[in-house]
Amino acid sequence: MDGMDAVDHTNMRTTEEIRSESQYQMKVWKGFLICIPYAASIGGTATLTGTAPNLILIGQLKSYFPDCDLINFGSWFAFAFPLMLVFLFLGWIWISFLYGGLNTRLCFAKHDHRAQAEARAIALIKEDYRKLGPMNFAEGAISFFFILFAVLLFTRDPKFVPGWSVFFKKGYVSDAVTGVIIVSILFFFPSQKPSLSWWFDPQAVNTPYVPLLSWKKAQDSVPWNIILLLGGGFAMAKACE
Repeated sequence: MDGMDAVDHTNMRTTEEIRSESQYQMKVWKGFLICIPYAASIGGTATLTGTAPNLILIGQLKSYFPDCDLINFGSWFAFAFPLMLVFLFLGWIWISFLYGGLNTRLCFAKHDHRAQAEARAIALIKEDYRKLGPMNFAEGAISFFFILFAVLLFTRDPKFVPGWSVFFKKGYVSDAVTGVIIVSILFFFPSQKPSLSWWFDPQAVNTPYVPLLSWKKAQDSVPWNIILLLGGGFAMAKACE
């Protein structure tokens, strides 16, 4: 009888552990799901192009106060980026506290089944990252143009020092001009490293020309419905006014 009681007690404890682990996993999954909208909402406030309300703000500002040029990509980033970091950290702490991620495991290493599972997950992520291989020509080109775009936005008119916009007529160059120029370059810049052998031998086989960005991809990626909805709403408001 004592042996049977011990077996039943072991089975009951195992069942409780399984139920506790399932509840923990469900809480963690809920936390991850909530992290997505929180991160998107908080991260979108860091830049003018991060979320649609910021673009609406700058549009309304230029409409009602055309002479005001205090807000641009650089000045907004300097104001909003530190606040974004603070709110992102506070949001992470709060969600971790609510959904079981904030506990002593952050401070002390434990050697249990959860730690072993986390180690296996980290190893799998590292293996998938290794399988990606080195950066190819298209990825390097996109990275270069992204960095160039960010540098041009920040240095156009940083306010505390003269920017490159002083070489043009006042009000002639804006952040939108910078974005259009970079995107236009993506439409004809090759996605594969071009071969220079054709310049020396016209009979040589050249690399097929495929641009970094196609119009079909732009049509599929740009949320035209939101743009038309917002634009139509502002047009109707202006007409009623």
